[in-house]
This record gives sequence, C-alpha cells and structure tokens, in this order.
Amino acid sequence: MPAPRLLWFGALSRACQRVPWPLRLAIFVAYVLLLAWLTLAPASLVEAYYPKIILADKLVHFLCYGMLVLLARLAFRNPRRVQVAAWLVPVLALIYGFGLEVAQGLLVQYHRSFEWADMLANGLGAVVFWLASGRLLASSAVAGDKPSAGQQSDS
Repeated sequence: MPAPRLLWFGALSRACQRVPWPLRLAIFVAYVLLLAWLTLAPASLVEAYYPKIILADKLVHFLCYGMLVLLARLAFRNPRRVQVAAWLVPVLALIYGFGLEVAQGLLVQYHRSFEWADMLANGLGAVVFWLASGRLLASSAVAGDKPSAGQQSDS
C-alpha cells in the first residue's frame, strides 16, 4: 500500500483522468497564457501581490514553472490524445521560460529585465515538480490508477 501522504495525489490523478481531455488542455493553455501575462505585465501590477518574504520573486518563479510542468503532465496523460515524452515537459518549460525572460529584457519601460536567477528558479521549479510528479504518478498507478493498455508511461 502506498504511503498515506501519496493517496491524495492518486485521487487527484484519477479525478483528472475523468475530466475531459479538451478541458484539461484548455486549463493548461489558459495557464500558459496567464504565465505569459504575469511575466510580461508591468512590474507594478504584479509585484504588489508577492508575499512579503525574502526572495519572493524567485519563489514565485519556482512555483509557477513547477505548476506549469504539473499541469502539462496531467493534461497530456491520455493514450488516445497527444502524447508528450515525459522528459520533454521540463525542457519545453525551460525554453518557454527563457523566451519570456528574453521578452522581459525588451520591456525595460515596464521595469522588467532579464535575470539569470529567474531562469535558475524556473528551471529548478520545472525539474523538481517534474521529478516529484513522476514519482507521484507512478505511485498513483500502484494505488489503482493503472494506465490502460497501450498508454505510454509518464516516467
């Protein structure tokens, strides 16, 4: 039996499988667009909502790109739809993040700038959430969320 703390993820994974694929894809695309807007909007609009802790900006980058990877893994977890190799998910998230950081570098009039530290936070969030979600998806398969015949493994 899987650890009790992992049971919630198995339930979440099974619940996501019951959500129609077009809706899961729409949620993922909406999040991608939201992330672009948050990244490119004037800093004064976004930073007012950051938590008041040290390195809040880096924490936000870490969590946002982690969520991006998690939503991608859940959105593309269907054997009859588009399949994405699991290792490609964090790579594409890093490329997306790099593109948005470059775009930020062009928006100096909005007090935005390219930062390598943001790229590091994006990458760490993508990789950590990718590894964690891979383990959790594998453990949810043990808990009864087994892929159907012909479904590609997520790990």
